[in-house]
Amino acid sequence: MGGEFLGAGDKYLPLKFNIAGSPHYGWVRVNVDNTCSQFTIKDYAYNATANQLIFAGQMVGINERVLNRLNIEFSEGQLKILNTQDLLKENFRITLYDMGGKRIIRSRDFTIDTKNFTKGVYIAELYYNEATLIRKVLVE
Repeated sequence: MGGEFLGAGDKYLPLKFNIAGSPHYGWVRVNVDNTCSQFTIKDYAYNATANQLIFAGQMVGINERVLNRLNIEFSEGQLKILNTQDLLKENFRITLYDMGGKRIIRSRDFTIDTKNFTKGVYIAELYYNEATLIRKVLVE
C-alpha cells in the first residue's frame, strides 16, 4: 500500500469473496503508517446477501445501527456487551474466534466468562436479525 494510503487514516479497500460458491462484496477500513510498513484494520463489513453490493463504510438498516451502538468491554475475566437495551436476546448471537480463525465460543449471552481464555486478541462476530458486525477484542 502506498500513494494516497501512506500515513492516511480511514481508507477503504474493496473486498470480493465467495461463500458457498456465491460472490459477496465488502470493505475494510485501514490506517497505514507513514513508512508504509504497518497498517491497522479498523473495521470491516460485507453484504450477507450474495451478489449484492455494499458501499465503503456502509452499515445498512436498523439492525446494523443497533449493532453499531453496542460496546464490548473486558473486565475481571468477563467480556461484556453493553448498550443492549434495544436487543431481543433471542435474535442476538456473539461468536468469538481466535486469530487463527478457530471458533472459541458462540453465545446468546451479553456476558461471557473469559477466565479460561488465553490472553490475546480475538475477533468478535456480533449477529442480530441477519446483520453482522465484526470487532477485535483484547482479552487480558
